[in-house]
Amino acid sequence: MPLTTNKEAARKDLLRLLEGLEHYRSWAISAIEQERGKVTQEDLNQIVVPSSFFLEAFDNAKGKSANFILNEVRQWYSHTASDFRQLSANPAYAVEIERYLKRFKEDFGYDFFAASNFAEMTAKKVVARGKITTEQEYEALVELEKDPLQSIVSSEDMAKLVKLFRDFEESS
Repeated sequence: MPLTTNKEAARKDLLRLLEGLEHYRSWAISAIEQERGKVTQEDLNQIVVPSSFFLEAFDNAKGKSANFILNEVRQWYSHTASDFRQLSANPAYAVEIERYLKRFKEDFGYDFFAASNFAEMTAKKVVARGKITTEQEYEALVELEKDPLQSIVSSEDMAKLVKLFRDFEESS
């Protein structure tokens, strides 16, 4: 029974986060339509897959795999929050992003950035430990290296993480 209860609680959290993900997806698609007149498959590939993809994967997951799906969605929030921070530096985007984030909080009752701390928490844990111990940690953090403008971790911690990435890659 406890395993079922844990999965039910995780599913409830996942559904809450997926509502926000779908809200963002609709907003991003609308913004592309306004800017370009149409949305291409390439545009859709750059946004995020529909929430139904994550929900189906979660429902079909066995054991701890369900937590992996939930963490994937949390990770998406982290990376998207980082994108928002970067884009907000440009006055052309800042006002629209601020409006979106305010509307998001009103619609869902939680702050987008509050839901986005998965990568940051994972990075702090890995840096403190001095070692990446799982493939999931590696996958959650290695994307940060590809984004020179990321704002999730400090440049000092990023330098430590890069070394830990190489150590993990060599041991795998």
